[in-house]
Amino acid sequence: MRYFVAVAEERSFSRAAERLHISQPPLSQQIKALEEELNAPLFHRLPRGVSLTAAGAALLKSSRAILANVRLAAQETTQIAAGMLGTVRMGTVSSALAHLVPYILTQVKRSMPGSKVELTEMSSREQTLAVLRDELDIGLVHTPIDTADLRTRQILREPFYAAVPSQHPLASREAVPVAELASEEFVFFPRTLASGLFDKMVSLCMNAGFSPKIHHTARHQSTMLQMVAMGLGVTIVPRSLQRIYKGSAVFLPLTGTPHYLELSLIWRESTANGLVERLIGGLEPLRDFDSLP
Repeated sequence: MRYFVAVAEERSFSRAAERLHISQPPLSQQIKALEEELNAPLFHRLPRGVSLTAAGAALLKSSRAILANVRLAAQETTQIAAGMLGTVRMGTVSSALAHLVPYILTQVKRSMPGSKVELTEMSSREQTLAVLRDELDIGLVHTPIDTADLRTRQILREPFYAAVPSQHPLASREAVPVAELASEEFVFFPRTLASGLFDKMVSLCMNAGFSPKIHHTARHQSTMLQMVAMGLGVTIVPRSLQRIYKGSAVFLPLTGTPHYLELSLIWRESTANGLVERLIGGLEPLRDFDSLP
């Protein structure tokens, strides 16, 4: 196709051969083979040069479009390999949607304008499985996670807060020690959804001298907080949920020894492409929750 376009544009086999940096006989043979394949003459052979036949003129238009598409595809392939273009399939826990995810998307837009992120809200456990099955390129999860098959990079840690009903005696307090929640009924989520987060929340209570009495469970943190707002119990959640569900419950800082939840990126090194590597490498870990813009 490239040979045909060169002859058509130069109107000469000799000039086209010079342009293509080949000798004239192989070029003439290629054009003859193309004409035989199409069963149509493409050029009028003139004493000085060539001119296009009607069939040749029609082929030239489509050939130029094909070559332009090939060049574009080559450019896109190079940009994708360099991590400059493409789509990243990213999962995230709900608690990161109000603060960390917007920060990440802003950084991606600034440093990789030719790329886009397809975002899916999932639990940490669901993301772990999806990354292992190559259904996600990268996940934003609560760590630690219960697999050694993935790479992790901590991006942020945030403090835990207590969430209580607005009519609760503790609701008027500015902060609360974890130990004062010992007699309360708790709303939690199943451990299978996010074992790292679940274990940290239980550990908070155990370190304060009690085992939480889990009376209600919900698969989503939004449902947990709705149950709290209904007066069904209290819970412990990452501080960021206060931004998302403000008004559904009263959020109180926990006093005493600071307790934090880590938010980390997870990915499979064996399947990470240039775009994923560029995204991960371009994100600087944040010092703490309050350092978010």
